[in-house]
Amino acid sequence: MAEHKVRVATVTLSDTRTIEDDEGGKLLGELLTSAGLEVVSHAVNFRPAPSDALPLVGEAEPGLVLATGHFRNGILLAPATAEVIADLVLERAPRHAAGAFDPRRFGGVS
Repeated sequence: MAEHKVRVATVTLSDTRTIEDDEGGKLLGELLTSAGLEVVSHAVNFRPAPSDALPLVGEAEPGLVLATGHFRNGILLAPATAEVIADLVLERAPRHAAGAFDPRRFGGVS
């Protein structure tokens, strides 16, 4: 397996927190950094929901992997989403069929 430099961006989804008081987001950044990952940005936003109500999980373009758009189901779908992303990033055979959640279904990233 090829070694990759992994860069991540984190987003905390909340309608009450701000970037200044997002202790969970700060902790996540510290954990990712201590694991050797480069955190390139952090933001706080409302719960995202794509127009078709299905999350965006997978590679949007080479080197850009998304796991977002779960709206109110993020906590329920987190374990399966994590496995899909881990399999993709580690170049393993997928454990779950996630084609319906492919970010490219909207025509790609511009």
